[in-house]
Amino acid sequence: MNDLTRLLGRPEYQSSLFEHDKVVVQCTGLSKYFDDGELKVDVLSNVDLTVKAGEQIAIVGASGSGKSTLLHCLGGLDKPNAGRVIVRGFDLARLNETQKGVVRNHGLGFVYQYHHLMPEFTAEENVAMPLLVRGIPFVQARKEALIMLEKVGLTPRALHKPGEMSGGERQRAAVARALVTRPNCLLADEPTGNLDRKTAQKVYQMMLDLNEEENISFVIVTHDEHLADRMGHKYVLEDGHLRRS
Repeated sequence: MNDLTRLLGRPEYQSSLFEHDKVVVQCTGLSKYFDDGELKVDVLSNVDLTVKAGEQIAIVGASGSGKSTLLHCLGGLDKPNAGRVIVRGFDLARLNETQKGVVRNHGLGFVYQYHHLMPEFTAEENVAMPLLVRGIPFVQARKEALIMLEKVGLTPRALHKPGEMSGGERQRAAVARALVTRPNCLLADEPTGNLDRKTAQKVYQMMLDLNEEENISFVIVTHDEHLADRMGHKYVLEDGHLRRS
């Protein structure tokens, strides 16, 4: 019995996908629409995607094509109108919000275009926060946070608050926070869209290095074709349909 099955207390929830095939995130037949009065807007139409351990996946598409919506559904932050989302073998539709939160905390990391660091806390405290939420003692959480800050080259900034850091440093701290729990998959939504190209390339390279070192899967939504071409797999989302590029 793995840690998530033990925490959720429902071993029948988990399929064999994660343990045997190392499928960390999967969606099948995923559809999402928004109903605006008389107008129904289809955003995702019967989308299938399988993410295995250590895979690098880029999703590109025009603005408004539904890339962020797909990422939010994969992470359990938004509910699809049809289809299934499986994270570490758990069908998110069968879990309540508390259980989904446990799965997210143990299986997924999130990085967005804006860092969303808490301004009143230091980099070290921000990175330690997901571990504290998990109930890990502060001393251990701080130790793990410092290890991850070192991996992203931010040891000298550990005691600095976000307002005292550059944009690239803040985004590296956000990546460290997303990875400190050693998730199976990192979901990143335009993670360097707010950075200049030189800084963005440094952050991307750091993420790719961490992907290789930690065997963490990456699903990155981006407008940056250069980055997308560097990933192991590239998909295009167009008219609600996802296809391999």
